Amino acid sequence: MTRRILVAAAVALCGLAGSAQAQLVEPAHAKRLNISFVTAYEDCVTPNDSSTGAFVLPACSPATPIDSTCQFGPHGLGTGRAAVIETQIPANQDIRINGYLRGLADGCEGETLCIEATMAVTLPSTGCVSGDPAGCTMQELVNFPLGCATVKNGRARLGTTINALFPGNQIVNGQMAIALREAKVTRQSSVNGPQPSGPTFEMGLFVPRN
Repeated sequence: MTRRILVAAAVALCGLAGSAQAQLVEPAHAKRLNISFVTAYEDCVTPNDSSTGAFVLPACSPATPIDSTCQFGPHGLGTGRAAVIETQIPANQDIRINGYLRGLADGCEGETLCIEATMAVTLPSTGCVSGDPAGCTMQELVNFPLGCATVKNGRARLGTTINALFPGNQIVNGQMAIALREAKVTRQSSVNGPQPSGPTFEMGLFVPRN
C-alpha cells in the first residue's frame, strides 16, 4: 500500500514538473519581421472634409505631417527588420534590429532619428515568478527604444541587437512571444527645427498612383 502511494505521488510530481515546463502555443516559425515606414500625419479630430469612393468617411484637410521639418524626399524609403538570432544556449539568444531610411529631405540632415516600438511580450512558465504553467504576459512596453542614428547625406542606418542596447541586462532569454502593436521613427533632435509632438514616420503601406 505504501509503495503504491509513493508511486502515485512520484507520478503526480512528474506531471506537475512537466506542466510547469509547458511551452507557449505558437507557430513553428515566426522568426523574421519586415515593415515599411510612411509619413506620420496628424489625426483627424474635427472633420471639415470627406473621402470619396467606396468609403465616404469624414476627413480633415489639409493633410498635415506631424513633423513639418524632417520628411521623405521624392524617392524616399524607410524599412525596418527584426530577426531572431538562435543559438544552442537559450541564454545567448538575441534579436537583431535593422532600420534604414534613405532619400530624406534636407530638413532631416544632421537630425537624430530613433526607432521605437510598442510591444506585448508573453513568457513561458520559467520566465514568470509564479511559475504558472500557462505562462504570463508582461505589461505592454510602450515606445520601447530600439536605437538611434544620425541622418547623413539623406540617409540613416541602424544596426544593433536587443541585448546590445541593454548591456549587462539580458533581455532575450529563452522562449518568448513578442506581439508588435506599433513601430515608429521619432526625431530626438532639433537641428533644423523644433522637435515634433509625435512621430516623424510610422509603420504602414503606401499605395502608389497607377
